[in-house]
Amino acid sequence: MTREKYFKDLKKKIDEIYLDFNKSGKEKATELEEIKKIILEEDTRDEYFEDLKKYIEIKLESIGVL
Repeated sequence: MTREKYFKDLKKKIDEIYLDFNKSGKEKATELEEIKKIILEEDTRDEYFEDLKKYIEIKLESIGVL
């Protein structure tokens, strides 16, 4: 799997979590934070990493976590 596909798949997963109306903000935040930890542990310091990190932060802010 290429890095580009990897990050596109993660972004899709983030959107699925964010748009799940059956989950509370706290549940969404927990799942998004787990994805963020995975990203931070990976050695993927490139344009995809920075874009995805920003994307997660925006989603967390919009549900009132940050």
